[in-house]
Amino acid sequence: MMDTEDKFLITEVMAKYAAAIDGKDFELFSTCFQQNVEVLRNGDNTTAIKGLDDWISYVKESVGKCKFTHHLLSIPLIKKDGQLAKVRTNFKLFTRYIEPEGEIADFFGFYETKMIKEIDQWKITQHNLNFF
Repeated sequence: MMDTEDKFLITEVMAKYAAAIDGKDFELFSTCFQQNVEVLRNGDNTTAIKGLDDWISYVKESVGKCKFTHHLLSIPLIKKDGQLAKVRTNFKLFTRYIEPEGEIADFFGFYETKMIKEIDQWKITQHNLNFF
């Protein structure tokens, strides 16, 4: 059975991830990831992003087109194996674009996230964005 502290810390990483994007707080956002993170975006097209700097640039560009974003996350399902964890988190993402004025785009899907425990912090090593 997974200990409560690790479950809390892993869940907190996902909460910080969403809050940082919605608040456009890229300093906080960067604390969720390892430097060599790999991100896959599935849907109409597949995007592979390697490295924290490229991932932050991608997210900045994406949310820069929005008046706001708002993530709703499920309680994550976590499978922990020592210092590694696999996490599935369902999401609903509300967005309102700047151009065209007030255009609405809401997304549903789930994140498949791999994390590693470094000292007493969990960091995302791989993050898959799965949109329906």
